[in-house]
Amino acid sequence: MRFNQPMPFAFISIRTLRYRIRPMPLWVLVDTGSPWTSITPYDAMMLKIQEPLKRATDYPEILFAGQKFWRLLLTDVSLRLKDETENVVAFDLPSITILKPTKKISSEEFKGIPSVLGIDFMSMKELYLHFNPNKGEAFLGKIDL
Repeated sequence: MRFNQPMPFAFISIRTLRYRIRPMPLWVLVDTGSPWTSITPYDAMMLKIQEPLKRATDYPEILFAGQKFWRLLLTDVSLRLKDETENVVAFDLPSITILKPTKKISSEEFKGIPSVLGIDFMSMKELYLHFNPNKGEAFLGKIDL
């Protein structure tokens, strides 16, 4: 529950061989309205993601939570989720977005704003979101072709 409304959240962890980051789980909003899986400045600080990261060439500057951000790319990542039997499932991705404010703002300002699991992840991995707030159900399913 957020803002007294049910919302679909998931725990994820991120692994990469290219960068040193803290191996800790993140509580992310599953957001079908977000084009990218994005890590907020606060979560990036908690993961100890260090720059330099390359700025995205497509949509390098975006709006998120009412602020302007540079869209930096953490490349060659493995995003991990637990399935219904608590087994870890890894998904390799070419990149995820790390949000960096265009103005000098403390990472603490973003503490209550969740990172998001975006439509890029769901599309690439052929997943869909089942969300029934009336029954308290939310899960990612695999598209059967």
